Amino acid sequence: MSSIHSFLSCDSALSSKPFSDTDIKWVESILGLNHGFDKHQLDVLQNIDNLDVEACPGSGKTTVLVAKLALLARYWKPINQGICVLSMTNAARDEIQERLGGTAEGQILLHPPHFIGTIHSFFSEFLAKPYLNSNGMAIVSIDDDFSRSQRLKTLQKKPYLILTDHLLAEQRKKRTDIIENNNPTTQKYADAKAWLKNKDEETLEEQRLGIPVHWRMIDTVYNVSTVQGQPLDLPDSLLPILRNVIKEVVDKGIFGFSDIFLYSKALMKSSVVIFNIIRTRFPLLLIDEAQDTSCSQAEIIYDLFLADKGSNNEKVIRQRFGDANQTIYTFEKPMARDGVDPYPSPYIAKLTIPVSHRFDQSIAAIASTFETNPLQIPMRGMRKEVAEGKNHCILIFNEETRNQVIPSFAEYALKELLNQNIQDSQIRVCSHIHKAKDDKPSGEEFARTIQDYYSPYIAENMTKEYQQHKYFIDYVRHARFLVKETKDIKIGVDKIAEGIYKLCLILNEEVSSSTIGSPFFRIKSLNNKHRAISNEINEIDFYSYSEKAIGFLLLNSKIIETSWREFLMVVCKVVNFLLSQKNIKLDENKFLKWKEEDEAYESQKDEHWTGIEKGNIYRHQIKGDESKTIDIKLGTIHSVKGQTHTASLLLESTNRGPILGQLKSYLLGNDEAKDSKGNKRSWLNTLYVGLTRPTHLICLAIPESHKKYARAKAPVSWTEEDFESLKAMGWKVARVKKDSDLEFI
Repeated sequence: MSSIHSFLSCDSALSSKPFSDTDIKWVESILGLNHGFDKHQLDVLQNIDNLDVEACPGSGKTTVLVAKLALLARYWKPINQGICVLSMTNAARDEIQERLGGTAEGQILLHPPHFIGTIHSFFSEFLAKPYLNSNGMAIVSIDDDFSRSQRLKTLQKKPYLILTDHLLAEQRKKRTDIIENNNPTTQKYADAKAWLKNKDEETLEEQRLGIPVHWRMIDTVYNVSTVQGQPLDLPDSLLPILRNVIKEVVDKGIFGFSDIFLYSKALMKSSVVIFNIIRTRFPLLLIDEAQDTSCSQAEIIYDLFLADKGSNNEKVIRQRFGDANQTIYTFEKPMARDGVDPYPSPYIAKLTIPVSHRFDQSIAAIASTFETNPLQIPMRGMRKEVAEGKNHCILIFNEETRNQVIPSFAEYALKELLNQNIQDSQIRVCSHIHKAKDDKPSGEEFARTIQDYYSPYIAENMTKEYQQHKYFIDYVRHARFLVKETKDIKIGVDKIAEGIYKLCLILNEEVSSSTIGSPFFRIKSLNNKHRAISNEINEIDFYSYSEKAIGFLLLNSKIIETSWREFLMVVCKVVNFLLSQKNIKLDENKFLKWKEEDEAYESQKDEHWTGIEKGNIYRHQIKGDESKTIDIKLGTIHSVKGQTHTASLLLESTNRGPILGQLKSYLLGNDEAKDSKGNKRSWLNTLYVGLTRPTHLICLAIPESHKKYARAKAPVSWTEEDFESLKAMGWKVARVKKDSDLEFI
């Protein structure tokens, strides 16, 4: 294992700190840190050995990572070896571009031999693509939605209809079995009857388009499993047909995200030299948001960089940054603590950044009780102490006052944040779960989802930067939403360009022509699609396209159909050029279909249109002054991870029973979060994320009594004794009244 000291030109002995005080002052200056780094941050900056870093929320973790990269780049000697930085998102790369882009060090980091990007993009570029290219295969698209749509389209072809009709018959059998084995009064029975009725009204062709195609390739000969890893229950005679369907889509260069790791593993299995190549190229590996790395991702990263593999078994120096208490993305379980490479590891040196500059000690004291992985150094809130916002409150309600919970919180926040500019404050309402499985407000279990508190809430309007869409106009509306959230035009034009790229993929399939040599072929592997498009098309067309795209992003009213069609005419020119086609007609393309916006609530005034465009805004009229309102955004706790708010309300929601109700013993301090397991551990992590978003005020909404689940013998109830225990834990406790007032207990 090489020492990173040998790759740096700074004059430093192995036993001393690699960076001087002057270096630290320099990086503090270019990052605009007026108060400099604290002791814990400096310890991390000066450590260039194997290390796990645990950083509490608001501790400046990403800033420390960017600062370390800037210092390393300042003294990095090799011209053909670099630093590899991996994460689940491009947050680190975006931060470098924004904060270091104007420096020589920033430009060095953003170009080879260094790599800073997502785990998917790294394995795609350095392993999957080489394997596929060496086998005469190309990557045209890596997109789960597009891959599934192409599989579904392929299944409509005559040679595959025997498989398609079998899958359709299995769908019908499943619903028929439900009807035969369930009471007619149950929701399952009603849903199954409705499904069969709808299918009977469809043509056979329409029914075939509704079969499930959520499969995952498990080997390079096109066998598949369910997304959860279970084998498909198919007759042996149909398995070759399914493999041919998968192969036909793969032969077009269309892949899902998990396929990238499949082909990366195939290269690692077939070529021992790849370990030496990667480890030589990247002697230093940094992993950001390490807690969100899934078990399978952690295993492949460990194999590639650290396991006893390759001809010389050389290993890289690795540092991981994260917070295990914020492990909430559980599409696949994280690595177990007794796994081959858990985070944080008991076998690796560990440093803690325990000081949060986001909130004060009153929030830190409450949130730290929900740490499933207690920090080595207790978390400290170091935001300047102020009088307002410290009366963190649990709002107790019943079914009659449920719809007054959010208005009560709004009024309480107004009083608590008296000295804050309330119009500039970020006030949020969040929940573990925001969407009911049957999309209907609940009856007996009256606090399952956000919609149960605020009926106009539209779960489908929640969105993230990486979200894929079925229609181009949704990319544009999504871009508008992102610009309003971030105040950054760049993120908006990138999202629209992503939609144009997807349109090119769809059209290329429809015109059945090769894109090799076309501008589209040149841009398909580039991350920044807007910039890539600008480099390919002529200046006049790009100016016309950009002008209309930015116009949509800054438009203070809804998009209307006439202006949308004008934009499509410009898009048509761009796409025709990218695909090297003289005249591709877009009129009949489903992806370009005009769609009206979803109306969250019809009573909104035109000047407040942002409340209904992918925002899910509750507008509260302030008591005593109806001319004044405040907007409170609603969403999941997952959707606000990484954000900072002024005040937050976390709502009770249900997953096989009320979540906060099932966490009652932890809220009361009777059980310790570090001893939790299974769902409760996951819910505690999510609760911790929610509690550590606000700078000033946190509130929880809990029903005084809540039926646990349909067959529960007794409800989950909160007693006066429980309220006293909550107050002892640092909470205020108040009952919500019908007029949205609070009665403190």
